[in-house]
Amino acid sequence: MRMLDLTDEQIRAVLAHHEAAHAVIMVRAGDQVRSVWVRRSLGGSYRGRTERAGRSLLGPDEWAISALAGPEGSALWATEALGMSLGAARIATARTGRGDVADARDYLHRKNATLSMPQATRAAQGQVAGEWRHIKAVAMEILAHGRVPGDKVRALAGPPRTSRGRR
Repeated sequence: MRMLDLTDEQIRAVLAHHEAAHAVIMVRAGDQVRSVWVRRSLGGSYRGRTERAGRSLLGPDEWAISALAGPEGSALWATEALGMSLGAARIATARTGRGDVADARDYLHRKNATLSMPQATRAAQGQVAGEWRHIKAVAMEILAHGRVPGDKVRALAGPPRTSRGRR
């Protein structure tokens, strides 16, 4: 399947939803986000990043799920904005998550991981679907402002599902 032919605004939107998915799933799992942003690089392409605040509070399973949440956010955006089926959207937006998938595999190969890659993928898909309204809210802030500080992400994402202490 060929890559999607997207306008600049659509590229920004797909990346905003991708980064918002990372950020919301991280916050809901109890981790801290410093900021999340999407901007045009000097080379003209768009880049996005979810920046963690300090040392991570997540274990390898949670990290894998949060990594895989980004590509799922991209796919769900494509289903809504472009009217694609979810399967086709996952294939068409897979390029946005190549590094995330590699990171997830790495996290799952760590000593304390309990999930397999298919289990982590299903968990990410379920969590992104369940948090979609929060993810869309964060993505809209990214699109409006370019960068969203962590306190705003936390306010839009809602409280963590579990409380955590530093490891």
